[in-house]
Amino acid sequence: MYELVKVNLSVNMKIETLKVNAIDGYKKLNIIGTNLKIYMYQKNVNSVELSKELGLSTGTVSKIVNGKCNPTILTLLAITNYLGITIENLLTEQHTRVEKSYDMLFPNIGLKLSQ
Repeated sequence: MYELVKVNLSVNMKIETLKVNAIDGYKKLNIIGTNLKIYMYQKNVNSVELSKELGLSTGTVSKIVNGKCNPTILTLLAITNYLGITIENLLTEQHTRVEKSYDMLFPNIGLKLSQ
C-alpha cells in the first residue's frame, strides 16, 4: 500500500512539474511575441518585411509574434540582428502591459512610463 501511494505521489509531482514547465514556456513565448511586436513597431518593420529579410515564411513570423511557436535560437538571433536589438530584449519581460501599450502608442512623445 505504501509503495502504491509513493508511486502515485511521484507521478503526480512529475505531472505538476510538466504543467508548470508548460505554463512557463507558454508565458515565455508570449513575452517574446509581445516584445517582438513592440520592437517591430518602433523600428517601423512589418511581418512581411521581416519574413522576406530573414527568409522565413510570413506564417512562421506570425506564429512567433503571436506566441504560437517556439523559435530556434538561430531564428531569434537573426531577428535581433535585423532589428538591432539584443536577444535579452526579446526574452525579458521588462514592462507591464499598460506601460507597453502606452509606449507602443506614443513612442516619440518623450514621456515613458517604462524604465
